Amino acid sequence: MELAFLRFFESLPAALAVGLLLLPRLIDEDGARFKVVIALFASVRAILGFFLIAAIAREIIPAERAIDYATLVTFCSATVVGKAWIVTQLIALSFAALTIARLVVRSDLLDKAALGAGALVLAVTSVTGHAIDDSFTLFTQASFLVHTCAGLTWIGGLLGLVYWMFTGRNKPPEVAAKLAERWSLVAKIAVALVVVSGVVMAWENVGSFANLLATPYGRWLTVKLALFCAAMLAALALALYINHRRAEEFDVVWYGRLGFGEAVAAVGLLFIAGYISVSTPASHETDLYWPLPFRLSWAATWGYWGFKVPMWSTPW
Repeated sequence: MELAFLRFFESLPAALAVGLLLLPRLIDEDGARFKVVIALFASVRAILGFFLIAAIAREIIPAERAIDYATLVTFCSATVVGKAWIVTQLIALSFAALTIARLVVRSDLLDKAALGAGALVLAVTSVTGHAIDDSFTLFTQASFLVHTCAGLTWIGGLLGLVYWMFTGRNKPPEVAAKLAERWSLVAKIAVALVVVSGVVMAWENVGSFANLLATPYGRWLTVKLALFCAAMLAALALALYINHRRAEEFDVVWYGRLGFGEAVAAVGLLFIAGYISVSTPASHETDLYWPLPFRLSWAATWGYWGFKVPMWSTPW
Protein backbone atom coordinates (compact mmCIF):
# COMPACT_ATOMS: atom_id res chain seq x y z
CA MET A 1 0.00 0.00 0.00
CA GLU A 2 2.90 2.37 0.74
CA LEU A 3 4.19 1.87 -2.79
CA ALA A 4 0.73 2.56 -4.20
CA PHE A 5 0.48 5.82 -2.25
CA LEU A 6 3.91 6.89 -3.47
CA ARG A 7 3.00 6.18 -7.08
CA PHE A 8 -0.20 8.16 -6.66
CA PHE A 9 1.45 11.18 -5.06
CA GLU A 10 4.26 10.98 -7.61
CA SER A 11 1.92 10.92 -10.62
CA LEU A 12 -0.60 13.54 -9.51
CA PRO A 13 1.71 16.60 -9.21
CA ALA A 14 3.46 15.75 -12.49
CA ALA A 15 0.09 15.45 -14.26
CA LEU A 16 -1.11 18.80 -12.88
CA ALA A 17 2.16 20.50 -13.85
CA VAL A 18 1.80 19.24 -17.43
CA GLY A 19 -1.85 20.28 -17.49
CA LEU A 20 -1.00 23.82 -16.41
CA LEU A 21 1.73 23.95 -19.04
CA LEU A 22 -0.61 22.76 -21.78
CA LEU A 23 -3.80 24.74 -21.15
CA PRO A 24 -2.46 28.30 -21.68
CA ARG A 25 -0.95 27.21 -24.99
CA LEU A 26 -4.38 26.14 -26.24
CA ILE A 27 -5.60 29.75 -26.18
CA ASP A 28 -2.25 31.58 -26.60
CA GLU A 29 -2.51 32.88 -23.04
CA ASP A 30 0.43 34.00 -20.96
CA GLY A 31 0.63 31.31 -18.30
CA ALA A 32 2.92 33.32 -16.03
CA ARG A 33 0.53 32.99 -13.08
CA PHE A 34 1.03 29.22 -13.15
CA LYS A 35 4.84 29.19 -13.31
CA VAL A 36 5.50 28.91 -9.58
CA VAL A 37 2.89 26.18 -9.13
CA ILE A 38 4.26 24.24 -12.09
CA ALA A 39 7.83 24.42 -10.79
CA LEU A 40 6.67 23.36 -7.32
CA PHE A 41 4.77 20.31 -8.56
CA ALA A 42 7.54 19.27 -10.95
CA SER A 43 10.04 19.48 -8.08
CA VAL A 44 7.75 17.45 -5.81
CA ARG A 45 7.62 14.74 -8.49
CA ALA A 46 11.41 14.64 -8.71
CA ILE A 47 11.84 14.48 -4.92
CA LEU A 48 9.25 11.72 -4.47
CA GLY A 49 11.12 9.67 -7.04
CA PHE A 50 13.93 9.10 -4.54
CA PHE A 51 11.45 7.76 -2.00
CA LEU A 52 9.90 5.55 -4.68
CA ILE A 53 13.11 3.63 -5.40
CA ALA A 54 13.54 2.93 -1.69
CA ALA A 55 9.98 1.59 -1.51
CA ILE A 56 10.49 -0.55 -4.63
CA ALA A 57 13.72 -1.97 -3.23
CA ARG A 58 12.01 -2.78 0.05
CA GLU A 59 9.32 -4.72 -1.83
CA ILE A 60 11.89 -6.81 -3.72
CA ILE A 61 14.81 -7.23 -1.29
CA PRO A 62 14.19 -9.75 1.53
CA ALA A 63 12.86 -8.12 4.70
CA GLU A 64 15.74 -9.35 6.86
CA ARG A 65 18.22 -7.34 4.81
CA ALA A 66 18.57 -3.65 5.67
CA ILE A 67 18.18 -1.02 2.95
CA ASP A 68 21.16 1.34 3.06
CA TYR A 69 22.82 3.61 0.53
CA ALA A 70 25.21 0.93 -0.76
CA THR A 71 22.34 -1.53 -1.19
CA LEU A 72 20.31 1.01 -3.14
CA VAL A 73 23.26 1.79 -5.42
CA THR A 74 23.72 -1.90 -6.15
CA PHE A 75 20.00 -2.36 -6.68
CA CYS A 76 19.84 0.52 -9.16
CA SER A 77 22.90 -0.58 -11.12
CA ALA A 78 22.30 -4.34 -11.17
CA THR A 79 18.54 -4.76 -11.73
CA VAL A 80 16.20 -3.94 -14.60
CA VAL A 81 13.86 -2.10 -12.25
CA GLY A 82 16.74 -0.05 -10.84
CA LYS A 83 18.04 0.89 -14.28
CA ALA A 84 14.53 1.83 -15.38
CA TRP A 85 14.19 4.03 -12.30
CA ILE A 86 17.47 5.82 -13.10
CA VAL A 87 16.14 6.73 -16.55
CA THR A 88 12.77 7.91 -15.25
CA GLN A 89 14.38 9.90 -12.45
CA LEU A 90 16.76 11.67 -14.81
CA ILE A 91 13.78 12.67 -16.94
CA ALA A 92 11.91 13.90 -13.85
CA LEU A 93 14.92 15.93 -12.69
CA SER A 94 15.26 17.46 -16.17
CA PHE A 95 11.57 18.39 -16.12
CA ALA A 96 11.96 20.03 -12.71
CA ALA A 97 15.05 21.94 -13.86
CA LEU A 98 13.24 23.25 -16.96
CA THR A 99 10.22 24.42 -14.96
CA ILE A 100 12.49 26.19 -12.47
CA ALA A 101 14.39 27.84 -15.34
CA ARG A 102 11.05 29.20 -16.61
CA LEU A 103 10.83 31.29 -13.42
CA VAL A 104 13.75 33.45 -14.55
CA VAL A 105 13.88 32.95 -18.33
CA ARG A 106 11.02 33.93 -20.62
CA SER A 107 11.23 31.79 -23.74
CA ASP A 108 8.68 29.99 -25.89
CA LEU A 109 11.30 27.37 -26.74
CA LEU A 110 11.87 26.74 -23.04
CA ASP A 111 8.12 26.40 -22.52
CA LYS A 112 7.90 23.82 -25.30
CA ALA A 113 10.90 21.93 -23.92
CA ALA A 114 9.31 21.84 -20.45
CA LEU A 115 6.02 20.59 -21.89
CA GLY A 116 7.81 17.88 -23.87
CA ALA A 117 9.81 16.78 -20.83
CA GLY A 118 6.63 16.73 -18.77
CA ALA A 119 4.84 14.53 -21.31
CA LEU A 120 7.83 12.18 -21.24
CA VAL A 121 7.65 12.06 -17.43
CA LEU A 122 4.01 11.01 -17.67
CA ALA A 123 4.76 8.39 -20.32
CA VAL A 124 7.48 6.65 -18.27
CA THR A 125 5.44 6.56 -15.06
CA SER A 126 4.70 2.88 -15.62
CA VAL A 127 8.25 1.93 -16.58
CA THR A 128 9.16 0.81 -13.05
CA GLY A 129 5.97 -1.27 -12.87
CA HIS A 130 4.38 -3.88 -15.13
CA ALA A 131 5.60 -2.16 -18.30
CA ILE A 132 9.06 -3.72 -18.00
CA ASP A 133 7.72 -7.25 -17.63
CA ASP A 134 9.58 -9.11 -20.39
CA SER A 135 6.73 -11.64 -20.68
CA PHE A 136 4.70 -8.95 -22.49
CA THR A 137 5.04 -8.26 -26.19
CA LEU A 138 6.65 -5.00 -27.29
CA PHE A 139 3.23 -3.83 -28.47
CA THR A 140 1.77 -4.35 -24.99
CA GLN A 141 4.73 -2.66 -23.32
CA ALA A 142 4.28 0.32 -25.66
CA SER A 143 0.60 0.37 -24.69
CA PHE A 144 1.63 1.04 -21.09
CA LEU A 145 3.52 4.16 -22.18
CA VAL A 146 0.64 5.41 -24.32
CA HIS A 147 -1.89 4.62 -21.60
CA THR A 148 -0.06 6.46 -18.83
CA CYS A 149 0.86 9.44 -20.98
CA ALA A 150 -2.67 9.88 -22.37
CA GLY A 151 -4.38 9.12 -19.06
CA LEU A 152 -2.25 11.44 -16.96
CA THR A 153 -2.48 14.17 -19.61
CA TRP A 154 -6.28 13.91 -19.41
CA ILE A 155 -6.27 13.96 -15.59
CA GLY A 156 -3.68 16.74 -15.37
CA GLY A 157 -5.42 18.86 -17.99
CA LEU A 158 -8.76 18.32 -16.25
CA LEU A 159 -7.35 19.40 -12.90
CA GLY A 160 -5.68 22.35 -14.58
CA LEU A 161 -8.95 23.31 -16.26
CA VAL A 162 -10.77 23.32 -12.93
CA TYR A 163 -7.92 25.36 -11.43
CA TRP A 164 -8.17 27.82 -14.35
CA MET A 165 -11.96 28.11 -14.07
CA PHE A 166 -11.90 28.88 -10.36
CA THR A 167 -8.99 31.33 -10.55
CA GLY A 168 -9.93 32.94 -13.86
CA ARG A 169 -13.42 34.19 -13.05
CA ASN A 170 -12.36 37.71 -14.02
CA LYS A 171 -11.61 36.50 -17.56
CA PRO A 172 -14.17 37.22 -20.30
CA PRO A 173 -16.67 34.34 -20.81
CA GLU A 174 -15.57 33.91 -24.41
CA VAL A 175 -12.01 33.15 -23.25
CA ALA A 176 -13.22 30.47 -20.84
CA ALA A 177 -15.46 29.04 -23.56
CA LYS A 178 -12.58 28.95 -26.04
CA LEU A 179 -10.39 27.11 -23.53
CA ALA A 180 -13.16 24.61 -22.73
CA GLU A 181 -13.79 23.88 -26.41
CA ARG A 182 -10.13 23.36 -27.28
CA TRP A 183 -9.47 21.30 -24.17
CA SER A 184 -12.50 19.15 -25.02
CA LEU A 185 -10.85 18.15 -28.30
CA VAL A 186 -7.56 17.27 -26.57
CA ALA A 187 -9.42 15.32 -23.88
CA LYS A 188 -11.35 13.30 -26.48
CA ILE A 189 -8.11 12.27 -28.18
CA ALA A 190 -6.49 11.40 -24.83
CA VAL A 191 -9.49 9.36 -23.65
CA ALA A 192 -9.65 7.49 -26.98
CA LEU A 193 -5.98 6.51 -26.54
CA VAL A 194 -6.68 5.50 -22.93
CA VAL A 195 -9.52 3.21 -24.01
CA VAL A 196 -7.64 1.55 -26.87
CA SER A 197 -4.40 1.03 -24.91
CA GLY A 198 -6.41 -0.02 -21.83
CA VAL A 199 -8.10 -2.80 -23.80
CA VAL A 200 -4.70 -4.07 -24.98
CA MET A 201 -3.32 -4.00 -21.43
CA ALA A 202 -6.41 -5.67 -19.96
CA TRP A 203 -6.19 -8.42 -22.57
CA GLU A 204 -2.73 -9.31 -21.26
CA ASN A 205 -3.19 -8.56 -17.55
CA VAL A 206 -6.69 -9.90 -16.95
CA GLY A 207 -6.96 -12.81 -19.36
CA SER A 208 -10.72 -13.39 -19.11
CA PHE A 209 -13.93 -11.66 -18.06
CA ALA A 210 -14.25 -14.05 -15.11
CA ASN A 211 -10.96 -12.75 -13.70
CA LEU A 212 -12.53 -9.30 -13.31
CA LEU A 213 -14.43 -10.73 -10.33
CA ALA A 214 -12.33 -13.74 -9.36
CA THR A 215 -9.07 -11.86 -8.60
CA PRO A 216 -8.13 -8.82 -6.46
CA TYR A 217 -6.55 -7.19 -9.52
CA GLY A 218 -9.71 -7.71 -11.53
CA ARG A 219 -12.01 -6.38 -8.80
CA TRP A 220 -9.95 -3.20 -8.42
CA LEU A 221 -9.90 -2.83 -12.19
CA THR A 222 -13.71 -3.10 -12.15
CA VAL A 223 -13.89 -0.26 -9.62
CA LYS A 224 -11.50 1.73 -11.80
CA LEU A 225 -13.78 1.21 -14.79
CA ALA A 226 -16.79 2.36 -12.73
CA LEU A 227 -14.99 5.58 -11.81
CA PHE A 228 -13.99 6.05 -15.43
CA CYS A 229 -17.64 5.72 -16.48
CA ALA A 230 -18.63 8.30 -13.83
CA ALA A 231 -15.99 10.70 -15.15
CA MET A 232 -17.22 10.14 -18.71
CA LEU A 233 -20.81 10.94 -17.72
CA ALA A 234 -19.64 14.27 -16.28
CA ALA A 235 -17.54 14.87 -19.41
CA LEU A 236 -20.60 14.17 -21.57
CA ALA A 237 -22.62 16.77 -19.65
CA LEU A 238 -19.83 19.32 -20.14
CA ALA A 239 -19.59 18.52 -23.85
CA LEU A 240 -23.35 18.89 -24.31
CA TYR A 241 -23.23 22.23 -22.53
CA ILE A 242 -20.46 23.48 -24.83
CA ASN A 243 -22.36 22.36 -27.93
CA HIS A 244 -25.73 23.84 -26.91
CA ARG A 245 -24.82 27.01 -25.05
CA ARG A 246 -25.57 30.44 -26.46
CA ALA A 247 -22.64 32.01 -28.26
CA GLU A 248 -22.41 34.95 -25.86
CA GLU A 249 -22.82 32.95 -22.65
CA PHE A 250 -20.60 30.66 -20.61
CA ASP A 251 -21.28 29.73 -16.99
CA VAL A 252 -17.74 29.48 -15.61
CA VAL A 253 -18.89 28.59 -12.08
CA TRP A 254 -21.20 25.75 -13.19
CA TYR A 255 -18.63 24.41 -15.63
CA GLY A 256 -15.93 24.51 -12.94
CA ARG A 257 -18.12 22.69 -10.41
CA LEU A 258 -19.10 19.90 -12.77
CA GLY A 259 -15.51 19.69 -13.96
CA PHE A 260 -14.49 19.33 -10.32
CA GLY A 261 -16.84 16.35 -10.02
CA GLU A 262 -15.23 14.77 -13.05
CA ALA A 263 -11.81 15.48 -11.56
CA VAL A 264 -12.73 13.77 -8.27
CA ALA A 265 -13.65 10.59 -10.14
CA ALA A 266 -10.45 10.87 -12.22
CA VAL A 267 -8.25 11.27 -9.13
CA GLY A 268 -9.90 8.23 -7.53
CA LEU A 269 -9.24 6.34 -10.75
CA LEU A 270 -5.59 7.42 -10.61
CA PHE A 271 -5.15 6.12 -7.08
CA ILE A 272 -6.57 2.72 -8.02
CA ALA A 273 -4.32 2.68 -11.08
CA GLY A 274 -1.34 3.20 -8.78
CA TYR A 275 -2.50 0.34 -6.56
CA ILE A 276 -3.06 -2.20 -9.32
CA SER A 277 0.28 -1.26 -10.91
CA VAL A 278 1.99 -2.94 -7.95
CA SER A 279 -0.47 -5.87 -7.74
CA THR A 280 -0.21 -9.31 -9.30
CA PRO A 281 -1.96 -9.24 -12.70
CA ALA A 282 -5.15 -11.27 -12.80
CA SER A 283 -3.77 -13.46 -15.60
CA HIS A 284 -0.88 -14.48 -13.29
CA GLU A 285 -3.03 -15.01 -10.19
CA THR A 286 -3.33 -18.54 -8.83
CA ASP A 287 -5.50 -17.87 -5.77
CA LEU A 288 -8.92 -17.33 -7.35
CA TYR A 289 -12.06 -16.45 -5.43
CA TRP A 290 -15.49 -16.12 -7.04
CA PRO A 291 -17.67 -13.83 -4.90
CA LEU A 292 -21.07 -14.60 -6.48
CA PRO A 293 -23.37 -17.63 -5.84
CA PHE A 294 -23.52 -18.27 -9.59
CA ARG A 295 -21.08 -18.11 -12.47
CA LEU A 296 -21.31 -16.81 -16.01
CA SER A 297 -21.31 -19.48 -18.68
CA TRP A 298 -20.83 -19.07 -22.42
CA ALA A 299 -22.60 -22.38 -23.07
CA ALA A 300 -25.57 -21.30 -20.93
CA THR A 301 -26.16 -18.11 -22.92
CA TRP A 302 -25.46 -18.13 -26.66
CA GLY A 303 -22.74 -20.75 -26.87
CA TYR A 304 -25.11 -23.33 -28.34
CA TRP A 305 -27.39 -22.74 -31.33
CA GLY A 306 -30.83 -24.10 -32.17
CA PHE A 307 -32.39 -24.24 -28.72
CA LYS A 308 -32.87 -22.05 -25.67
CA VAL A 309 -31.12 -22.67 -22.36
CA PRO A 310 -31.17 -20.82 -19.03
CA MET A 311 -29.06 -17.66 -18.85
CA TRP A 312 -27.25 -18.71 -15.68
CA SER A 313 -25.50 -22.00 -15.06
CA THR A 314 -25.83 -23.99 -11.88
CA PRO A 315 -24.17 -22.51 -8.76
CA TRP A 316 -20.68 -23.49 -7.77
